[in-house]
Amino acid sequence: MNKWQVLGLRKSLTVCDAAELISQGIGDVSQLEALIIEAIELLELPATVTRLVFRDYWNGDYYGGIDRMKTTLLRADLDCWMTANDLSFSTRSISPNIQPKADGQKYLLKNRTMHLDAEIDEARKLALDASNVESVWAELIKLSENKTGLLIGFSSDGVQYRGKKYQDSGEPDIFTKKNLRDRSTSKRAKTG
Repeated sequence: MNKWQVLGLRKSLTVCDAAELISQGIGDVSQLEALIIEAIELLELPATVTRLVFRDYWNGDYYGGIDRMKTTLLRADLDCWMTANDLSFSTRSISPNIQPKADGQKYLLKNRTMHLDAEIDEARKLALDASNVESVWAELIKLSENKTGLLIGFSSDGVQYRGKKYQDSGEPDIFTKKNLRDRSTSKRAKTG
C-alpha cells in the first residue's frame, strides 16, 4: 500500500495531508495547500482550524494564519469541495479548471467565490429586507463587530476584513457600502 492509498483511507486529514493526497506526488504541494487554506478562509471548506498566533502590537488582538500541520478537515468535506471545483484524485494532475497565473507561481480557480460572499449572504439572511442594501449593510456592520468569518471590525471607511492586503501587510482591507451596492447590482444582473 502506498502513501496516497493510506491517506485516502483516513477520515480526517491535515491541510498538508489533503494536499499530498490530491497531488499524489505530481505537482507543487504548496500550491494545493494554499488553495485549501484559501477555501477554508472563505468558508467553502469546513475545517477544525488551528491558527498560528501572533499579537497585533497596535490593538493587542491576536491574529494568525491557518496552521497547515494542525488544521484538520474531514475527507467527506474535502471530496465535496474537490467535486465543486472539478478536482480529481484519479487524474493525478491539476484540473483544467485551475489556470496558472502568468508568472506561473499560483493557480486561480475559475468561477470561484469572492471575498466576503459568505458573510454577505449571512447578512442578507439576517436583514429585514434582503433586497435593500441599507438593511443588508446594517447587518454586515453587526457581523463585523462580532468578528464573524473574515470580518474583523468597522471603521469610518467601511467594514474591515482579512483580504489580500491584510495577508500581505497586516493592514485590514476595507469593504464599503458602495462595494456592497455594486456587488448586489452585479448579482441581480447575473441572476436575471
